[in-house]
Amino acid sequence: LRAWMAHAVRLGRATLEHAATDFGVTPRTMQRRLKEQGISFQPLLAQVRMETAQHMLTESRLPVTHIAEQLGFSETSAFTRAFRGYTRQSPRAFRQAALAA
Repeated sequence: LRAWMAHAVRLGRATLEHAATDFGVTPRTMQRRLKEQGISFQPLLAQVRMETAQHMLTESRLPVTHIAEQLGFSETSAFTRAFRGYTRQSPRAFRQAALAA
């Protein structure tokens, strides 16, 4: 599911409904199966989006605005807030630190 999410995020298809369809189950069945594993769809999706963002920031020279758009954020500021909440630094600072390492 994590691999599916990483791919679907970039296509703008990372929803519970699309995941359920692609895996051949109903959305409710997918929710139940995730709950059995102790996770839920939205927090897992948020984590995958941030991991994808980290990868894109370190492995590409794409502008932050483009990365935010590709990951489905409505505004760059929303992406920056989410990224800062996940990593404790801005996307720009994260990229600079990664390039310096």
